Amino acid sequence: KIIIIDRLPLCPLFLSLLVFSWQQPTQSNLCMVSSSTGAGTAGRNVTAFESKVYELCKRIPKGKVSTYGSMAKALGCGAPRAVGQALRRNPFAPAVPCHRVVAADRRLHGFFGVTGEGSDAIQRKRKILEDEGVRFEDGRVAHESVFDASKAAPAGGAPPRSPIAKRQ
Repeated sequence: KIIIIDRLPLCPLFLSLLVFSWQQPTQSNLCMVSSSTGAGTAGRNVTAFESKVYELCKRIPKGKVSTYGSMAKALGCGAPRAVGQALRRNPFAPAVPCHRVVAADRRLHGFFGVTGEGSDAIQRKRKILEDEGVRFEDGRVAHESVFDASKAAPAGGAPPRSPIAKRQ
């Protein structure tokens, strides 16, 4: 059985990771992001997981970056690629500053769904980060510019882990 959300086919197993449950999608576990995200509605349903990613991303301070892995760990999902996919679909930029999230090796691997260090999109991401005060060394974000997303996790801790998320 395939479930379609915003024109993307998702198998139920992957969908359960996104909504942190084994439930079939319902209006209660999908949410329409509203002005609480700082950008108003986007005209599409945003999953509960995406909403949590966006809220955590908004807590990364200007002049700092976090990694997809650090955000996944802070959210308790253990799936950095799921975080990356949520940020790729971010309809609220720049209110949700997805440009402040980088790969584990501190390189800029993606921006607006475009990859490749020489691409115009990646160069634009680097300029935005530099303008915010992020420092670079040898093509990577400098260690002092990296923010631990677990310090920005909501009070009350991370949401429950998905039963299929990798346990550590």
